[in-house]
Amino acid sequence: MNSIINSFYYNEARKLNYDRIQHLDSLKLDFKNKIILETGCGGVGDITSYLIKKGSKLTLNDARIDNIIQNMKNNNLNLEYNTLDLNKNINTDNKYDIIICYGTLYHLIEPEICIKNFSNLCKEYVIISTCTSGENDENINILFEGNSPEQGVNGYGCRLGRLFIWNKLKENFKFVYTIKTQPNNDDYPLKFPSNHHASRNVFIGSHIRLENDLFSEELLNEYQTN
Repeated sequence: MNSIINSFYYNEARKLNYDRIQHLDSLKLDFKNKIILETGCGGVGDITSYLIKKGSKLTLNDARIDNIIQNMKNNNLNLEYNTLDLNKNINTDNKYDIIICYGTLYHLIEPEICIKNFSNLCKEYVIISTCTSGENDENINILFEGNSPEQGVNGYGCRLGRLFIWNKLKENFKFVYTIKTQPNNDDYPLKFPSNHHASRNVFIGSHIRLENDLFSEELLNEYQTN
């Protein structure tokens, strides 16, 4: 497990998780008793712990079983889990109210398939926080990531243009939102296009209308800090 600990426990990663959780909490979403799938849960479990504290009925997903085991050990949990590869079409009767996809989409080589899977798997909505290319285009930009536990299971990932994410969500969900605020972290720029190396952004695809003053049905180019 040492490689997992070394991969997930450095200060910048923990700060990123903290800032993302603060932002997620600011949205005042109701997770109590919701059946939630946390994709790419990783080996630490900061977001896992937050969702449990909010009263959700949580299932963990990670393509690497060792990450799931370490996550549950860290948080003294015994949860439902699966190791489904989101790059592949998923045929299952399991359905979730909500999917939390923080830091997973850009570690995939088939993001279009992943978004289709999300639409089929969730009854309500998916929240996606992902690195992007920083550009407002539809390019996928496949790149080599390596094989450490926090990277793509195939060794490759992508840096998607924001329009790719937006348009694929539009194809698969009735409602698509961006959030007017960004997490208070340098990885989340306040203006797009952006040349930041991460250029993270948050998107929501939903089968139901979500009434929230912080949600916009437009792909925003300027944001506020949380």
